Amino acid sequence: MVILLGAVGFLLLIVCANVANLLLARASAREREISVRLALGASRTRLVRQLLTESLLLSLGGLVLGFMFSRWAVSAIFATIPVELPVWIEIRTGLTDVLFMAGVTLAATVLFGLVPALQATRPDVRGALAETSGRASGGFRRRLTRNTLVVAEVALSMVLLVGAGLMARSFTELSRVDPGFETENRLMATMQMPRGKYTNGESRVTFYREMMEHLAALPGVRGVGAVSRIPIRGSTNTQWFMYEGQDSEEARRNPSALHNSASPGYFDAMGIPVLAGRPFADADTAAATRVALINDVAADHYFPEGDVLGRRITFDAEEWWEIVGVVGSVRHFELDVPPELQVYVPFEQVPSGRLSIVLHTQGDPSAMAPRLRSEIRSIDPDQALYDLMPMTDSLAESIWQIGFFTNLIRIFALIAAVIAAVGIYGVTSYAVSRRTQELGVRMALGAERAHIMRMVIRQSMTVVLIGVVIGLALAAAQGAALQAMLYEVSGADPLTFATVVGLVFGVSLLAAWLPARRATRLDPVMALRDQ
Repeated sequence: MVILLGAVGFLLLIVCANVANLLLARASAREREISVRLALGASRTRLVRQLLTESLLLSLGGLVLGFMFSRWAVSAIFATIPVELPVWIEIRTGLTDVLFMAGVTLAATVLFGLVPALQATRPDVRGALAETSGRASGGFRRRLTRNTLVVAEVALSMVLLVGAGLMARSFTELSRVDPGFETENRLMATMQMPRGKYTNGESRVTFYREMMEHLAALPGVRGVGAVSRIPIRGSTNTQWFMYEGQDSEEARRNPSALHNSASPGYFDAMGIPVLAGRPFADADTAAATRVALINDVAADHYFPEGDVLGRRITFDAEEWWEIVGVVGSVRHFELDVPPELQVYVPFEQVPSGRLSIVLHTQGDPSAMAPRLRSEIRSIDPDQALYDLMPMTDSLAESIWQIGFFTNLIRIFALIAAVIAAVGIYGVTSYAVSRRTQELGVRMALGAERAHIMRMVIRQSMTVVLIGVVIGLALAAAQGAALQAMLYEVSGADPLTFATVVGLVFGVSLLAAWLPARRATRLDPVMALRDQ
């Protein structure tokens, strides 16, 4: 949220800089009028108030249109969120938002309207009145102000574009992470067996067996599995354990492992590979020998020599569980969190009251959802299902926030690039219009059109280059601040920086080329006659 707020702030500054440039150009066009007012005795304070009032009226029009647009935009943006938002997130536009927008508008008007107003009320009165055309030269100070605003626009645009590029690359890398299980053609659902109805392990196992028989018999189901806590949904249960023969002092420092009860078909239904040994079998009942599976992370941590199968572990130093297999690791919490130590036990030996079902379907898993709900109700009409969705949706939900904010920053960066291009075009176009006589003289004296174009573009791109250099420095600092939030992407990623620099120079060159092209089409005779 802080990053998003910063992006909005940068975009506001870019817009304000652009508007300030437009106001400067407008004030230059009114230089003769203002000089006449000053010559007739108008005070500078009165003229500044007048110009600020005009700017405020323009800002109020923008405020009304902006508020009307925001009511639609907020609804449209949040409609793209693929999950149901918690009740404490309220999406609305009300009086508080209007007051906030009005305050920002007033502050921006005063801050960025004051400089053009002060510049406009300090003209060379004698020189301006002596101009017959009303096109007095803007002066070094005014040109410097305009160029400084363009530099600020370019620099801030660079920061937004680099930030958006880094976030986009990070999101792309995160989307490519292998979660350790398959999601295609998988349907999941979770249930919580009521304690008042399923009072002991035996009753839970009875329901579990009947449910698995019903689901396995459904047409279009290739595999069915169940686990106490399914990956990515944010639920977990950890358990400390030690292996047989481990020193007691060393065992006290053992990290806890994620602990799950699983059905025999769970690993096949989820596409989790069995790397060594065997998965659970139907024979692993409460009356059978206690068995367990661990993931490869736990195997490497506790048994680096590789002698895993047949080793025994305990959770309470009383009952021992034989390791009969090693399975692949899954990312249980989030895609950017590395796999942790995991241990699985058969559901019938540790019947959990919480159970998640996985169906591996032949076709669209969503089409199987009504059948799944119907089968569960036929066994227990009081049993409710939640988190009923395809596994692809579950995985997408786990990273929706990153994708959502990345897309918002992309939008802001795109708007910033467009506004910066408009600013460069406006300043270059205005400079060309103020230099009509000079360019006419140059062409009358034999200057080639290509030379005129290069001169105009070079002057504009010099300003852009300064903005790019400053923007790169700011973007580098931003990258260092963002590093903790990026996944498998450096905050100083050279590809992102190079792409943004190329984009900014390309857009800026186009924005400068259009007025430069118009300058080369000037008729020297007409240009001199107009002056």
